[in-house]
Amino acid sequence: MFAATGRFSSLEIDERIKFYEFMNDLYRSTAYDGQDQDAAGFYSWGGDRRALGKSDGDARHLIRTCAAWHALKINPQLLYLCHARGAMSDATKSSNNHPFIGDNVALMHEGWLSDHRTFATKRGLTLTTETDSEFYMRLADQRRPPLGDREEWDAAQCMAAMLKVTAEPTAIAFVDHSSRYPHIWFGLNDSGDNHPFVFYRIKRFKGTFLVSTEQMMTIASHLAFENPDEEVERVEFNVEPFKVYRMGALHDNITVYEP
Repeated sequence: MFAATGRFSSLEIDERIKFYEFMNDLYRSTAYDGQDQDAAGFYSWGGDRRALGKSDGDARHLIRTCAAWHALKINPQLLYLCHARGAMSDATKSSNNHPFIGDNVALMHEGWLSDHRTFATKRGLTLTTETDSEFYMRLADQRRPPLGDREEWDAAQCMAAMLKVTAEPTAIAFVDHSSRYPHIWFGLNDSGDNHPFVFYRIKRFKGTFLVSTEQMMTIASHLAFENPDEEVERVEFNVEPFKVYRMGALHDNITVYEP
């Protein structure tokens, strides 16, 4: 399983092309983990511009066929959520793929929520897919007030509430795309060492990535760069259960909340 977020700053055209090639390598690298990657999608955010692409096939199919993906070469944005994974059940349908996009948030989730439809019914949420991850997106979307009430929005409390839904190991990351600022909120409820959040900075792009599988970044950086150790920096960061983290546009701008 793989998930990533990245920030794109102002780049010259040759660097934009290099970034596009790197993103392709990041998705192609899913073919090297020994699993069938049957579901892929991405979301990008740039203030007043957003793009979403999903594929009924694997990550390589997304690269070949998605018009929004190809637009990244000429229209880079600020924040990226990318996901590729082996499909479960009917997850090969693009509607079931991550990221899940609501009116106010874009969300990815790792974990398992049994009987998620019962949870949704109790909270008055309507689900349109077969996946438990959509439940968390709808819950965050429900808690996010209309744009005019921005001051009342407490994303940290929202994340804290989602982390307490189940005792099963859960990790959640979401972007409030109704906001004018590029922030990603994330947290987990499991004290295990193998949490999915690993940070990297890609130096030439002046951006950061949040990946759930370290192997993917390792493979992609070696495919993309002649000197990956000089280009890619892992940002050491301890994520503690039930604390909520907000990552800003730069990797060193991280705020910790204890709701």
